[in-house]
Amino acid sequence: MGAMRTVADWRKLPLSLTELCIDTTLRCGQSFRWRKFEDEWSCTLHGRIISLKQDASHLHYRVVWPEKSSRTESLGNGPLQDDTEALLKHYFSLKVDLESLYKQWSDADPNFRKRAPQFTGVRILSQDAWETLVSFICSSNNNISRISQMVHKLCVTYGPLIGHIGDTPFHDFPKPEALLGAEVESQLRNLGFGYRAKYIAKTAQIVAGKPHDIWGKEAGWAHSVLFTADLRAFSDRNAQKAEAAIIKVKKEESANGSGKLSP
Repeated sequence: MGAMRTVADWRKLPLSLTELCIDTTLRCGQSFRWRKFEDEWSCTLHGRIISLKQDASHLHYRVVWPEKSSRTESLGNGPLQDDTEALLKHYFSLKVDLESLYKQWSDADPNFRKRAPQFTGVRILSQDAWETLVSFICSSNNNISRISQMVHKLCVTYGPLIGHIGDTPFHDFPKPEALLGAEVESQLRNLGFGYRAKYIAKTAQIVAGKPHDIWGKEAGWAHSVLFTADLRAFSDRNAQKAEAAIIKVKKEESANGSGKLSP
């Protein structure tokens, strides 16, 4: 990847801890790639390494770009267009007035009102649908620590190296195309993914064969339907319905005497 171009200066967004708390939001089981070093959280997003830290009134961020970036520059050899602020606002869903929502939920629910003061600023992340889908597969019968280890192995093995912070390498999340090939499933099993390896490999094949926006803006909703369809409780119920239908047909055949349904 070559040398790194670093935006050395910290920038900041005015943001209170009631509107966003990164120490809670980044480790509550939504994303599994953020790593904390002392008081800074770092992760690769959209071809850059972003580092975050926070005080009572501001979110501070710093960006590391690859020296040879695929991003276009504004004019000829001019400065690189940096959309990191817009990316962060989208990623953390900052358009949502969270403080007002907390008040609404507290007024409606005494249990929420009791618990919320210790957990302010928890936001739903607007993550990449593909990364979220694979992470969700990894989460099956798992815990946050082990899911994070799996996702990290996936990035190190198949994702592009974006750069380093100190001696620590940071890889971006792999594209579906990087997980194609007959050997991928066995490689994932060797990395400790277990039965999830088959589902990740098969999902990559499906997604790679279609546009990344196959689910559209309601991707999470579509995936919830598919997840529900795979739940054992619903599978057992469907099996029972099918068995009941077969029994009903057999009873009708028996009632006809000839073993054939009447016209």
